[in-house]
Amino acid sequence: AHGIPILPPDINESGERFTVTDKGIRFGLGAVRGVGGKAIEIIHAARREGGPFADLADFANRVRGQQINRRVLECLVKCGAFDSLGVSRATLLTEGENGATPYLDRVIAWASTAGESAGQITLFALGAVPPPRPPINVPEWKDKQRLAAEKETVGFYITGHPLDKFDADARRISTCPIADLASRQNQSKVKVCGVVHTLKLKNNKKGDRYATFNLEDKSGTIEVIVWPEAYRRYETLIASDDPLCLGGTLEVSEERCQIITDEVTALAAIRERGVKEFRLQIKEDVLTADCVEALKRALAAHPGNIPASLDVLAKDYVTVVRLPNVKVAATEKLVDAVERLGARVAYL
Repeated sequence: AHGIPILPPDINESGERFTVTDKGIRFGLGAVRGVGGKAIEIIHAARREGGPFADLADFANRVRGQQINRRVLECLVKCGAFDSLGVSRATLLTEGENGATPYLDRVIAWASTAGESAGQITLFALGAVPPPRPPINVPEWKDKQRLAAEKETVGFYITGHPLDKFDADARRISTCPIADLASRQNQSKVKVCGVVHTLKLKNNKKGDRYATFNLEDKSGTIEVIVWPEAYRRYETLIASDDPLCLGGTLEVSEERCQIITDEVTALAAIRERGVKEFRLQIKEDVLTADCVEALKRALAAHPGNIPASLDVLAKDYVTVVRLPNVKVAATEKLVDAVERLGARVAYL
């Protein structure tokens, strides 16, 4: 709210608790699930003795021990604690071609071997075995996967929120932010947008399945109940992890605030139906000949009925390029494809 960045945990900057840095407020290592106090002590001791960690291999070699196992390293990677070392989370964790061992596991195996041979002077140990090199050209995780990993390991979205791409849609559709629902009238009809968490499936006395979960937007969370008839209609959407719009009846009392939902729609579907123009925005220095060809292929692969245009952003002006022969479907797959090429999407 005050424009102060909240940063992921960092293996070279974080203490156990939150830390104030010149870049913003840095999450502490103590917030990472699976990383205990003893592990944090080992990490801090290694950092004090040997200085900042240069890369994942340097870290694994200097903090060997039962407290820093594969699960701990995986959680640190997923939450972004190694981002500042210049190698992506996808590169560290993704399996190679034909099921090749992930780079993280190869580093762990190398560090274990280095530890076993430490101090041994043999003919074969005279030339130290270098650590494995990270793979190249590994596609970065999509926003959805990165944010899900942060939520899993820290309990919060840090580098973004699943609703970021739907801010304008959510403001237009929602009755109000979730945090303000408690002040609304009991039994009023509401529409809210958010993402599903803590989904629980239950059976009523007749044996019919229904669902309860928390719906979260950027302001807060609210409990939601979907009774059997509605749950049968919307089961797939509720389980999809996609941002949703829920319609229903608000129940407010001194004890709780909840929504009884009878309508569920994917926010992406609402946007797709309402978009009048698919407008790409891209910086002039990014728009190379190869980029133009790649954008043409991406747009052609998602045909539809929505006209498209291109804003070329220079330092002091914007050139608007109409694309009269291009009509697309404003799907999330198309958005992901053009964003990987350096473009942003603005809907009209």
